[in-house]
Amino acid sequence: MKKTAFIVGAGFSAALTNVDDPLIGSQSLPTLVGLGQELLTHIKKQLDANPTVFNSFSQHTKNEGLEALSCYFSSMSRKHFDFEQFISLIAFRASLFKTNLRDDFPDLPGTDPSVLRFILHGLYDFFATTLSYSGASLAQRNFIYKVMDSARASALQGHFHRIRATGQATFISFNYDGILEALLSHALNQQIGQCPYLPEISHGIPLVKPEDLVKTHEFILHDKIVEPIKVIKPHGSMHFFPVREEMRSILGGPSMVALSPVLDIGFDSKTMKRDIEELHAWQYISSTPMIVPPVMNKDSYLTSDYFREMLRLTFKIASEADHVVVLGFSLPPSDLHITAVFESIKWEGKRVSLCYKGSANDTTLDNWKRVTNNASVDVLTDQGFDFSSTESIDQFWSKFCLLNT
Repeated sequence: MKKTAFIVGAGFSAALTNVDDPLIGSQSLPTLVGLGQELLTHIKKQLDANPTVFNSFSQHTKNEGLEALSCYFSSMSRKHFDFEQFISLIAFRASLFKTNLRDDFPDLPGTDPSVLRFILHGLYDFFATTLSYSGASLAQRNFIYKVMDSARASALQGHFHRIRATGQATFISFNYDGILEALLSHALNQQIGQCPYLPEISHGIPLVKPEDLVKTHEFILHDKIVEPIKVIKPHGSMHFFPVREEMRSILGGPSMVALSPVLDIGFDSKTMKRDIEELHAWQYISSTPMIVPPVMNKDSYLTSDYFREMLRLTFKIASEADHVVVLGFSLPPSDLHITAVFESIKWEGKRVSLCYKGSANDTTLDNWKRVTNNASVDVLTDQGFDFSSTESIDQFWSKFCLLNT
C-alpha cells in the first residue's frame, strides 16, 4: 500500500448516520447547512427534559444562548445566516465584552462571553446523544456508539482495520464526532492488533484516559514499543476534554483527556461492562469538550497551542503522503486556514482521490483542484457513499485497494 493520507469530513459521518438507513446512531448527523435549526430544537428539548446537562451555565447565559439561536434559526426568523456565519457573529459579540463598549453599556445584550461555550456545549450534547448507545452524553472512559446494523458496521470496520494494520495510513478528520476513531478501534471482544488506534497517543498530542490524568505511561505491545496510527483533528473533538484551567498548574501533567469511542459490537452483558465505574478524575475536567467552533475568522484559535500543532501535523501528513483520499470533505472556501495549509504543500507527483455526494451547484472538485495544483485529481464517487449492504461496502473498498497497489 502506498503511503496514504485520508481526509475525512462531515459528508462521511452524514452518510453513516443517514436517517433513511442508518448504520450508526439514532438520527442523522447534519452538515453545516441544517445544523442551526437542529441544534435549536435539541437544546430546547434538553432544557425541558434534562436541564442538568447545562448545570455549569448560569440561567442568564442559558437565556441569552437560547435567544440567540431562536433569533437566527426559529421558523419565525427573518435572518438569513448559516451556522458558520451565526457562530462567527456570536464570537464577535463575545469580543465586545472586552472593549470599552461594555463599560459604557453594561447591559449590552449578546455579549456574555459564556454564550459561545453554551452553544458549543449544546453542540457536543447533540452529537453525543445522537450517537450514544444509551442516548446519554455522559461517559466515564468509553463512549459507546449505537450500531443499527452489526453486519454492515463490522464489514466497514474490517476494511478500516486492514488499512490501519498496513502502517502506511494516517487520518486527518475535520469532524467533531468520533465515528472514524470507533471504526479504527479494536472491537469489544478482540485483542489489540498491529498499528492500533489508541486515544492517548493517536491524535498527535499527549492525551490521557481520565483515570490516568495524574500519570503517564508508554504503550508497549509484546515487549515492543508500538507505532500507533495517527488521527489528527484540527477542529477538536467531542471526546477531548480540557483539564480545568485552575488545575493545570497544580497537576503539572497533561492538560487534556480523551474518551475512547467504540462501536457497540461484540458486547456480552454476562462478562463485559460498556464503561468503567465513576472516576474521581472528572472533578478536574471541564464539562465542555475541546471544540474549535466553525467561525469564519480563526485568528484567535491560530494563537492556541492545540490549533497550531494540529495545522503543522496536517501539513506534515499531507506532504509526506503519496496518495490523498478525501472522504466527504469539500474544502469550503470559508475554511481559509485549511486552504492556506493545503496550498502550501508541494502536490506534484501526488494522487488525490475524492469521494463525496455532489449536487447541482457542488464545488468540491473545483475546490480541491484549486489548491492541489499539479496533483493528479480523480473522483472515485460523486454520488455519495453506498453503505446499504456488505457487498456495496466491500465493492467500494476493493476499488480503493486497486488504486494503492
